[in-house]
Amino acid sequence: MKNVFILVFSFFSLIGFAQDQLIFKNGEDLQVKVVEITPDQIKYKRFNHLDGPTIVIHKEDVLLIQYENGTKDLFYQQQTLDQPTQPNKPIHHKYADTPKAPKQKSDIYLQDDMLFFSGIATTLEGSDAKLGFQLGLERAYYFHRNFALTAHVSGTYNALENGYYSGGMIQAFFLGGIQARTRTIGNQLYGQLLVGTAWTTYTGDFNELDNIWAPTIGLGAGVVINDFTDIGLRFTYDPDNEFSYLQIGVGIHF
Repeated sequence: MKNVFILVFSFFSLIGFAQDQLIFKNGEDLQVKVVEITPDQIKYKRFNHLDGPTIVIHKEDVLLIQYENGTKDLFYQQQTLDQPTQPNKPIHHKYADTPKAPKQKSDIYLQDDMLFFSGIATTLEGSDAKLGFQLGLERAYYFHRNFALTAHVSGTYNALENGYYSGGMIQAFFLGGIQARTRTIGNQLYGQLLVGTAWTTYTGDFNELDNIWAPTIGLGAGVVINDFTDIGLRFTYDPDNEFSYLQIGVGIHF
């Protein structure tokens, strides 16, 4: 019976180390897969979403990393050796018997991010277009923990009806600009300012109309849930033709 108990205990111990554990100074811990450690940063992926974006944090926010093989990297002592402390004053952290220190936001940001989204699209003025659908792709590279350069490509289709005539309108948007995002773990808010061009063509009874290229201004906003699911709103405006478009979509980050 004793041997059986030892085997069961060993089995559950191995399960506990099935992933890396990232422990912050503020007492928060995450199950992750550590990708890279630099002199100033730690790069990782969420353990339950290994195909997702790489997340970067400052090493100074981390207490320790416990790896899947049982080894540990302790950063807290390395960063406080040169800082004098008061005699007999305890250090408070998650694994002490004393109360936790107050939680603070960690300095976390995405290094590179791709978004695929789909939803509905509608014109706001100057057209007989009905409610249609849209597909899109965005890529963001975060050169700063708050800001990213963003490229946006999307396509929309809306049915047209005008008396006895019917057909459709296809638009493609090619935009680029800057994106700002909050720095939190999990849910995040973001906003965009984009400029570029739009291409419009017609189908059905309206296909005799010429293809149209027009400069376009774009605005975007949304929320990212658990660093994976995106709910967003995109607005584009053609200042030459005073033609505006609204896209509402749901997407995934990878």
